[in-house]
Amino acid sequence: MAETLAEGGMLAVAVANTGGAARAQGDLADLFGSVGVLSKHKCRVLWAQKGADFKTGLAAAWIAAAQPRPLPLLPHGSPVLTAPGLFAWDHLDAGSQLLAAHLPADLSGAVADLGCGWGYLSAELLARCPGITRLDALEADARAVALARQNLTDPRAAVRWADASQPHGVAQWDAVVMNPPFHQGRAALPDLGRAFIRAAAHGLKPGGRLMLVANITLPYERELEAEFASWQQIAEADGFKLLTAVR
Repeated sequence: MAETLAEGGMLAVAVANTGGAARAQGDLADLFGSVGVLSKHKCRVLWAQKGADFKTGLAAAWIAAAQPRPLPLLPHGSPVLTAPGLFAWDHLDAGSQLLAAHLPADLSGAVADLGCGWGYLSAELLARCPGITRLDALEADARAVALARQNLTDPRAAVRWADASQPHGVAQWDAVVMNPPFHQGRAALPDLGRAFIRAAAHGLKPGGRLMLVANITLPYERELEAEFASWQQIAEADGFKLLTAVR
C-alpha cells in the first residue's frame, strides 16, 4: 500500500496495542523515516507522509518476502502454494496432522472443511476418501482462499470465501472436518471454536459426522454435548486432542 502512494501522499492506520501497534509503528518509521502517533483506548493511530526519506528498496523487499511460494508440504502430489502470514504456512501443524492420520477412508458424500486455510486437510480428504462427491472448503482469509483454489484442483472441491464460524445452509453435509482457530491476535478466543462447532452442527445432516482437532486445554466438550447426539475423544498427541461427534 505504501509503495502505491504518490509523492507527498499520506498513509494512516489504526492498530490495537495487543494487535501489534508498537511493531507497526516501528515498521512505518523504518519505511517512511518519521511517524505521527496518537494513542487512545488501547490503540494507536499512526500516520506517515511519503517523501524523500521513503525507502523504496525496503518496500520492494517486504513485498517480495510476502509473495506466495511453492513448498513440498504434502506427503503426496505436487508442491502447494502458500505464503508468509497464513496459519502453518511453511509446515504442517501437529493438530492437522493428527486429524489427517485418523481420517476414515469411508467418509463419503458431501463433506466440508471449515477454516480450510491453504488447503491441507482438504487435500488429505480428497486423497484418502474416494467416496467424497463434493468438498466445500470454507475460509475467511482471502489470501488463503486464493491459494487454496490453486492447490485444490480436484473437480470435487469448491473453495468458498466465507466465515466458517457462521451457519451455511441446513443439513447439507454428510461429514465436517475442522481445526478451528482459537486466537485473535494474542488473545485466546475459545468462543470462536464453539461457534465453529455450532456451524458444523447446523450444516450436518442427521447422522452426519464431525471430526474436530483442538488443543487439549480447550473446553469444547460441553458444546459437543449440547449440539450432537453423541461424541467421543479418539486420539491425543503432541498437546492436541481429536474429537468426533454424530449429529
